[in-house]
Amino acid sequence: MGDLEDVLENTDLELTDKQWKLVEKLQPDATRKPYQKRFLEDMKTLREGKIKAGKVDTFLKNKGINISEKELKDLTQSLPMTADGKVDIKTLMNEAKVFTGEKVDVNNLENLLRNVGIELNDPEYMKLVKTLPVDDNGMVHWARVLKGVKSLKGGKVDVKSLNSFLESMGIALDKKEVKQLRETLPVDANGKVDLIKVMDGAKTFTGEKIGIDDVKTVLENMGIEYKDQEFSKLMETLQFDDDGKIFQNRLLDKVKSLKSGKVSISNLKTLMDNLGIRLKENEFKDLVKSLPAGVLRKVSLDTLMKKLKAFTGDKVDSSDLRNVLKNLGVELTEKEQERLLKTLPADDAGKVYYNRLIKAVKSFNEGKVYVNNLDSLLKRLGIKLNEDEFAKLLEDLPVDANGKADLKKVMNKVKAITGGEVDSKNVKTVLSKMGIDLSNNEFSKLMENLPFDDDNKVFKNRLLEVVKSLKGGKVDVNNLDTVLSNMGVELSNMELRDLSQSIHVGVDEKIPLQTLLKKLNDFKGEQIGPHDVQSVLANLDIELTDKELEDLMKTLPLSSDPVGASE
Repeated sequence: MGDLEDVLENTDLELTDKQWKLVEKLQPDATRKPYQKRFLEDMKTLREGKIKAGKVDTFLKNKGINISEKELKDLTQSLPMTADGKVDIKTLMNEAKVFTGEKVDVNNLENLLRNVGIELNDPEYMKLVKTLPVDDNGMVHWARVLKGVKSLKGGKVDVKSLNSFLESMGIALDKKEVKQLRETLPVDANGKVDLIKVMDGAKTFTGEKIGIDDVKTVLENMGIEYKDQEFSKLMETLQFDDDGKIFQNRLLDKVKSLKSGKVSISNLKTLMDNLGIRLKENEFKDLVKSLPAGVLRKVSLDTLMKKLKAFTGDKVDSSDLRNVLKNLGVELTEKEQERLLKTLPADDAGKVYYNRLIKAVKSFNEGKVYVNNLDSLLKRLGIKLNEDEFAKLLEDLPVDANGKADLKKVMNKVKAITGGEVDSKNVKTVLSKMGIDLSNNEFSKLMENLPFDDDNKVFKNRLLEVVKSLKGGKVDVNNLDTVLSNMGVELSNMELRDLSQSIHVGVDEKIPLQTLLKKLNDFKGEQIGPHDVQSVLANLDIELTDKELEDLMKTLPLSSDPVGASE
């Protein structure tokens, strides 16, 4: 290792563990002469380790970066140094970037700054020029100028040149973000805004920059945990800049969109602060109660983001709830409004989140709804019925002379039609209670195809439709009546016995669900609705009096939803 020690002595490099591992893999050839050159080439690819401050110039030259004495002085003064006089290589390389690229004439600086929307008064301009390492030809790196501008506490920006300014500063905002930033900036009568306020405002869209090697640590500090496969997928989607960095807000936007990873309840406040979500103490407690955290007190990020929707968005005045709801098609008395308010956490100004209000109405058993606006109301409540289901809802729905129906009766009928809601975490249990068993692969495929809402819930009838369409699963014949009942099929004891006898059962006393559905259709034939009975009888040349037809209808187990109709 003698040669290696000489190399390190000459370069004044202090290696990290990662660099030592790289060195251990290097094998000198027979002459051993190229060892130092090959070692230095490999060191150039790494941005880690430390170096003595006095060797910065030599180190940069080995990297192909040549700077003047003024620039070297300016650079070293900006570098944080350890107690033993060393600087971090990664920090050094980042700071050195301002001494690369285009150089500009310092005498033309005012015009160049004005071109990107920056205006400085005389004292500010003089202060900037004094800090710049101008070479003997009166030239200075443009990147160094911009760094100097950032450090100024003064200066103004022409709001018309906002795009150019942001681009020159390396701040990449999309059109929507630039528009939002412009709307928040305090612009004076001359169309100018303080530079420092532009920079602060831009940070709300970008946040600090995070290095590629620090992503996992930063996310863990926020309370977000990933499996290796999930983290690899996240990293594949991130767009890092030339420095291997990404804005924190860009990272969090991607984290939210991928909907993977878990969040520790103990770190929830930290995460929400980083996401820019501020909740009152009572709202935060309410959120935590609503989260389905397991014994490890962790919840999926996807579930958290869906639950948070109720605590974000617009707020409405609690004293004006009746008018807000009336516009939606819901009418409350003053007493009913008071009872509804008790379920909603209001802030100090007496306001409640609109999304929370909508969610509360869904489970509120009081009030009346305007039937002619019912379809729109249900959609706002997250209840999406198809045409047939909505028609069934309106059938026999008690409506008063003013065109209103009880909200409770509407919601009860919705539950009867849809089968009620099933939480995603309870799907397997619900199917098991219904007598339907799925293999792990079948269950995974089912979960991928279920139309869950924002609260991770799905209607029971939608669940059954998808189960039937996937053509998988088995049914315990001992629970046949339960399975059929849950599918909305009612058979007499004799019919159930005849159906059971027509089915071949294996040793495990289970049959494929698809076999049951086929046998059921063969056994029952086509089902008809109550309005079709008379026409069917007429086609069979059977004539009944009104009284006879009425008596017959009372005895028939009629269904308006034929089994297998979706197949």
